[in-house]
Amino acid sequence: MAKPSLALPLLLLCVSPVAAQDAARVRSPRGVEVTPPPGFQRAEAKGNTALRFVGEGDDPPAVVINVMKMSPRTSEKSLFRLARTILGRSEVLADETVEVESGRYQRLDVATTHEGRELRQRCYVGLRNGYGYWFFLNNTDPKAFETHAPAFEAFVKGASYFQPTAPEPEPEPEPEPEPEPEPESSPAPQASPEAAPSPEPQPSASPGPAPSPAQPSASPTPSASPTPSASPKPSASPKPKPKRRAWERLPLRLLSFDSEYDPDRWAARNLVDGSASRGWCSSPAKEAPHQFVFDLGRPREVSRLVFDADCPEEEGEYAGVSAKGFRVEGSLEGPAKGHKLLAEGELTKKNDQRVDVRPTQVRWLRLTLLSNHGHATLTELMELRAYASSSAPSPGLRLDRVRISKLKNGAAVAQGVSFRPGQRLWVNFKPRGLTRNAEGKTWLQVDLVLEDQQKRSLMRREQVVDHVSVPPKRPLSPFVSIYLDVPAGFPPGTYTVRVLARDGFGERSAAARATFVVAQR
Repeated sequence: MAKPSLALPLLLLCVSPVAAQDAARVRSPRGVEVTPPPGFQRAEAKGNTALRFVGEGDDPPAVVINVMKMSPRTSEKSLFRLARTILGRSEVLADETVEVESGRYQRLDVATTHEGRELRQRCYVGLRNGYGYWFFLNNTDPKAFETHAPAFEAFVKGASYFQPTAPEPEPEPEPEPEPEPEPESSPAPQASPEAAPSPEPQPSASPGPAPSPAQPSASPTPSASPTPSASPKPSASPKPKPKRRAWERLPLRLLSFDSEYDPDRWAARNLVDGSASRGWCSSPAKEAPHQFVFDLGRPREVSRLVFDADCPEEEGEYAGVSAKGFRVEGSLEGPAKGHKLLAEGELTKKNDQRVDVRPTQVRWLRLTLLSNHGHATLTELMELRAYASSSAPSPGLRLDRVRISKLKNGAAVAQGVSFRPGQRLWVNFKPRGLTRNAEGKTWLQVDLVLEDQQKRSLMRREQVVDHVSVPPKRPLSPFVSIYLDVPAGFPPGTYTVRVLARDGFGERSAAARATFVVAQR
């Protein structure tokens, strides 16, 4: 009996330090929990920053965790490649994939300078639960870096992850100059080319959507005008004043560029830092054109671009350095493909130059500067901003007219009508609000889940629809019919089909369900 009495105190001694450590842990609703490094205090975090800790001193070091929602198609490999691209703008001292207690990361050490100060930075990047987690040890000189690096290593190794419970933060609004008054109007709908008919589904549970005529909605009957009161000369109605359109500034994140004069005062990142007093200048070794790619974070409807091209270096030997010829393209397919022209033209040497474009759904913007105002080697631009008109918000994906039928595109089964083993049932629905890419195409993906009355999953078929096409002209609209064959010997009861749809270009999802009954044969 001596062994049990000895084991209990030993067990308590092992648990106590862990319990004390857990009590000091900090949990962010963005899906990560950590123990702060010794000597660091928690500080305010905004935007994509989930947690921020600062050390001691007048110019203290900082430990930061940034979190970004990634596309469902983002792999760990592509996230690591993105980290190399972003941090590769500085001098990379170390680049390796590491496996630690909290998972696999890409670890990069970089050297940079800021206001004449030589700095070192370490970054760990990992993919967890569909989110990219970026751990940074910032604002350290080489000596301080060596001092804080071991604590930072322990900080990352001790991290734990869970499904985020907080929504993605919206970018903080920034002041925008009041635009000139203009009447509210919506652009005339542009007719799309006819969609090619989808092939009939093969005898398997993987059919594609087939376009089908939409039921035209009845036109509203105009209300009768009230009878005017008797009057010698009715007074004329005052002309309504034009309403001001509201504009939402969109967040731009620099992904890539082909040159910059230096990584500080004339860095490419200054194009989207919100300040017209600090901008970008090309490298003397790179001739025009100069190209930049920006990420909006998710598909957004761009309606206006604004350039600041009043460059302070326009006097003396740098006359003519301001950017002139430009081209802006947008894409929903990727940072390096699918770009279509949004705007092109020439800039003058002034700030707040507005270029309105037809509202277009894009995720990535590509800016190409084609020329300047005459300088032999250098080109400068201070700022680029993108805006969406809040009067025309982009619709989200939804599923309408979801029903189970005994026929393709048939009526919903009536209450009390059941299927028998061996029969085919059809799941019919209309996807609404799909995002169009620059070519006018939409991309729909659909998963099917079959559940019993206890909501237990009996079958899951992923991407039974993975369809890219140009939607049909109005009044037609896309229609999806998917069939399932009830297997022989399938037990009687009530079952539910869950439809999980995804807008491939818009990166939005929608779900719906429909119930059916299987009777005895």
